[in-house]
Amino acid sequence: MIQDIAPHVYHNEYKPVTPDGNSIILAYENGKCFFHKREDDVSISLPRFRELEGNVSNLYENYIYLFSIDQEHFYLIPGLDTSLLPGYEFHETRELRYVQPQYLAFATVTGYQLWFWYKNRRFCGCCGKPMKHDTKERMMYCPSCGRQEYPVLMPAVIVGITNGDKIICSKYEGRSFKQYALIAGFAAGYLMIGLKKLFDKLPKTLEGTKPVLLYPFFGILIMGAFMIFIVNPPVGAFNTWLNNVLSGMGESSKMLLGAVLAGMMSIDFGGPFNKTAYVFGTASIASGQFDIMASVMIGGMVPPIAIALATTFFKNRFTKSEQQTTITNYIMGLSFITEGAIPFAASDPLRIIPPCVVGSAVAGALSMMFGCGSRAPHGGIFVVGIIDNPLMFLIALVVGAVVAMAGIVLLKKPLKAEQ
Repeated sequence: MIQDIAPHVYHNEYKPVTPDGNSIILAYENGKCFFHKREDDVSISLPRFRELEGNVSNLYENYIYLFSIDQEHFYLIPGLDTSLLPGYEFHETRELRYVQPQYLAFATVTGYQLWFWYKNRRFCGCCGKPMKHDTKERMMYCPSCGRQEYPVLMPAVIVGITNGDKIICSKYEGRSFKQYALIAGFAAGYLMIGLKKLFDKLPKTLEGTKPVLLYPFFGILIMGAFMIFIVNPPVGAFNTWLNNVLSGMGESSKMLLGAVLAGMMSIDFGGPFNKTAYVFGTASIASGQFDIMASVMIGGMVPPIAIALATTFFKNRFTKSEQQTTITNYIMGLSFITEGAIPFAASDPLRIIPPCVVGSAVAGALSMMFGCGSRAPHGGIFVVGIIDNPLMFLIALVVGAVVAMAGIVLLKKPLKAEQ
């Protein structure tokens, strides 16, 4: 998600800081965001105050403090002439969903919300006189009538259809944005549009019943039927087939089973394949097949560790923000939290996912060959004391992580010097 900017820390508290030359400027126009997209079409940069020095007379007096991330401060400049900043252009907000560094994308989106709020609070809603910025808190006030306005929360409801620890998702069709989306949420949205058009033909006397009765009743009824009778059967059949395939491999080919299960853990890093393999592994504990759980666990540990190794020894292939996740990925990998690899896989799937799948498969096959077994369904390195043949388990983990790391650094080219 765009708000996942760790290890960076977002400071939303209103404590205005006087800008310096390195402070960052946010600018917007007609719903678009102002930034520079580099040649790789993934990395962005934002303008800084020093780039306007000598061109704007009251540069360090005319500004609106927004927020800070770590020690970097972000501002709006009222009436900014963006032509004074060559190399930067206005881009659609949606482009920020897949750019790096992610904390700058988050800052730009967050700043857009505040810019929109300020833009629509220039005049008092009571007397029509110009509003002014308060110097002590994030508030606009009217000097004429005393009216005060603060930014407000905008609650939202996201609909998801779950089955245990799984959730039904879809992908955008025919678009460059490849992230998953909640299929039920999109379907419900289009359904509400259809219901609204349908119920527009009802008498005006029933207008008040639409939002409190007709929309929720028919919306839930139709969406429930859609998910239960149309979506769930093929998805359930696929999961059943996959489990049958895995069960059929149980005794006939242990190493192949270990490789397949471990590889599945790295296909989608917490998605349907990952969870199918994990559930299969946990179920095997009940039947005394601890070697299967060991392969599943080691397969989920490899991706974050491989990425951490790559960012440690091959820094020139990663941005500074990606390099800052190194320690976090070591910890997540050793803790059997595969999701640490998601930001990397989301930004560069073709160069991250295949090597991780291969590395995990190698580790899973070796774990099975060495006779490693895990009686614990989770825990990673912290349960190594109760793992059968723990030394060989660690060796398999190292080998798999190194294989995945090697694949990543072979596929990823060194970046140009970061600007």
